[in-house]
Amino acid sequence: MSQSELTFMFHFGAIPQRIISHWWFTVNCCALLSFLISGIWEAAVPIPVATGAPQPFSQTKQWANPNGDSGRIRLRVTWGGATAEQWQGHVAIDQGNFSNLQILTTTPDAAGSIMMIGDRIEVENGSRTYFGGADITVNYSAGGQLAIQLGNQNADLERPIFTVPIEDVLNDPIFFDLDQHGNRLVIDRVAGDRLPVRFQKDHLVFEPGEEFAFELFANRVGWGLQNANCQIEIDSASAIRPATGLGGLGMAAYWPARGAGLKHNRQSFSIPLNENGSSEQRLIRWTAPSIEGVYQLTIELAPTWQQAAKGNQRAVQRKIQFVVLDRSQSRDATEDSSTPKWKPMETLV
Repeated sequence: MSQSELTFMFHFGAIPQRIISHWWFTVNCCALLSFLISGIWEAAVPIPVATGAPQPFSQTKQWANPNGDSGRIRLRVTWGGATAEQWQGHVAIDQGNFSNLQILTTTPDAAGSIMMIGDRIEVENGSRTYFGGADITVNYSAGGQLAIQLGNQNADLERPIFTVPIEDVLNDPIFFDLDQHGNRLVIDRVAGDRLPVRFQKDHLVFEPGEEFAFELFANRVGWGLQNANCQIEIDSASAIRPATGLGGLGMAAYWPARGAGLKHNRQSFSIPLNENGSSEQRLIRWTAPSIEGVYQLTIELAPTWQQAAKGNQRAVQRKIQFVVLDRSQSRDATEDSSTPKWKPMETLV
């Protein structure tokens, strides 16, 4: 197998073949693949790596300015929810700019219906849709405000402009009614934006026992000027989401028992937060479990009990799922029945 190939394989040694029907096999394989995709897509922000030696973490670009009023956050702006409309409007910012637009609208013409033009996000749907939205990275200065105007392009009524200070959306989502039909505009931070995590690898598939590292920092968590308590824990996905399915097997065949293959599964330490609720980057080193399976990395940042007693200081948590696969076990078992039986699902070249 070449280094450029990534083969997804699933173990069937302990499962009688007569139990596994086609639909069960397909659903569970899709579920396992979704864990991998969610870990890469939502949970991790890859570090740009130059050709040659890996780029040191100390040379990576700071995501947010921990010592100033300016910063960078990832927002999710969505609209609709009640009736299908041809949406038209824009999203603008007065002190800052946008980058990294990711369209969430699912219509066939979505790619051309939401575009970033200069410092504005222009919206103009060619077809009617119940839902529209986009994830946007917002680089802002102190006092920055969003101005959003959205409505049905065929309606005679003038579309209102909603003005939202960036500071108002840092801690809680903002809701606006767009029309009398029940369509709404929602502005919120993307999941995981308060605790950004950066892996140097561009995927979350590890070898058993592989050493890996990631950067973690707080980004406008909503409370600050204290040493927050941070706890990181790794455990099997089966311990978090018990598997059930045909014959009681479900995905349990791919999930090790709680704590299996882990030399240590928990780290605790303090992270100093400034008055903005942000911190410097912290390098975390870990060792992947020694047993194949789907695992979950849980990160929680909580105020000290003295600060929590003052109220309005909620713990911040995010979860990252990753996969441990052993390439050396990916051989055919036809010659030796004692070796694990694997069945390649798909090979990406």
